[in-house]
Amino acid sequence: MNSPFTQSLARLGGISSIVQAVAYVIAVVAVMFMPLDRITNSTADFAAFYSANPAPITILGLSLVALAVLGLTSVVPATAALLGEVHSGWVTLGRNIAFLSLGVIMVYYTWFLSSVSGYVEAYNSGDRVVQAIISTTDPHVPLNWVGWFIFGGMGLWVAVVGSIVFRTGVLHRRFVLTCVIKTGGFWIALAGITLHHIPLAMVGTVIGALIGGTLYHLWLGIALLQKAARLT
Repeated sequence: MNSPFTQSLARLGGISSIVQAVAYVIAVVAVMFMPLDRITNSTADFAAFYSANPAPITILGLSLVALAVLGLTSVVPATAALLGEVHSGWVTLGRNIAFLSLGVIMVYYTWFLSSVSGYVEAYNSGDRVVQAIISTTDPHVPLNWVGWFIFGGMGLWVAVVGSIVFRTGVLHRRFVLTCVIKTGGFWIALAGITLHHIPLAMVGTVIGALIGGTLYHLWLGIALLQKAARLT
């Protein structure tokens, strides 16, 4: 069952969605300051880059944790409650996929932020045997298996939202265009990650997160706040 669409849920979801739009911009800008072609293929390069300039990776991790927390606690519940008034079956499925994806993102990047400095220090101070062992484990690279949840799972949720909005008109149908941009970009990015094609992943990230994510969450946030005002 979806939660009832209430004024407080709509207002909280609206504010959180607008904050998410800002977090998307921050996350993509942070990614642009990373030499992804090097740090995603070499543990040594990742450790060297983080040691010299930890800010971009740290900012990216914090942005993703913020996006996940805001999505779990307010944006997805508010969106699901709004859409659930007219089409609850697919909303429940999409909402659960979103919750799973956001939960993985939150847990993974919380662990990432708490462990990456120790991991890099261990690699830099270790001998060749230690470095070889560390290199065979998860290298804390931002683009790895968790990308399936960031881009795949969340892209699917946005596709469900767009499909229901298109069929029901519960939000303005032009909003569907933001869903198409965000989902399409996310899935292009996922294809780039899967194929280890960094330029393709970056193109998808810019389209899906910087453009689609910002537009989607600004529009959704404003729409939710407007609906909250009408519930007074």
